[in-house]
Amino acid sequence: MSEDSTLPGRRKRAARRKVALPARLRADAAWVDVTMMNVSPRGFMVRTDEPVRIGGYVELRRGIDFNIVGRVVWKRGRDVGVKTQDDIDVDALLQPQGKATRGGRTTDRSTSTATAERSRHVGTMIQYVVVVTMVVAGAITAASTVNVMLRPTFDRIVRALGPDEPVQIEAQMATRNMDDAHGK
Repeated sequence: MSEDSTLPGRRKRAARRKVALPARLRADAAWVDVTMMNVSPRGFMVRTDEPVRIGGYVELRRGIDFNIVGRVVWKRGRDVGVKTQDDIDVDALLQPQGKATRGGRTTDRSTSTATAERSRHVGTMIQYVVVVTMVVAGAITAASTVNVMLRPTFDRIVRALGPDEPVQIEAQMATRNMDDAHGK
C-alpha cells in the first residue's frame, strides 16, 4: 500500500516528509531534546530516549516560532507518533533556524537573538542590584538592632567604671599645654 492509500473506515493518510530536525519535546513537566524524523500536516514522528506514554499530550518546540501540541498515538522503541489537532505548516516548519517567515517575508533571527541576550543580561544585572541592596539593607537593620539591644548594657558598663577618665585626662593635658604656651 502507498502512503496515501486509505483503509476501510479510515481517513486518507497525509503524505509524510522525511526530515532530521532537532527540536525540544515536553512530555509531562520535562523538556527533552528529540529528533523529528518525519512530519505531515496532521502529525509528526520524533525519536527520543525519554519515556513518553501513549495517549499523553506533548508539546514540540522548534526554534522560537513553532509550538505544536499533539497527542501520542503510537510508540515503537525510541520512535513516537504524535497526532495534532491543528494542521502543521510543514513548509514554514522546515525553514532554517536562522530565518523565520512573517507575513510572506523572511527575517533574520539574529536580531531577535541579540535582543533576547541583551534582555537576559539586563535582567541578570537588575537581579544582582536587588540582591546586593537587600543584603546591605539587612546588614544595616542587623547592626541597628544589635546597637539597640546592647546600648543599655554598654551604658551600665560605662557608669560602673566611674567618671569619664579619658575626658579628665584630656582636660588636664589641655590645661598644661595652655600653661606651657603662656609661660607659666
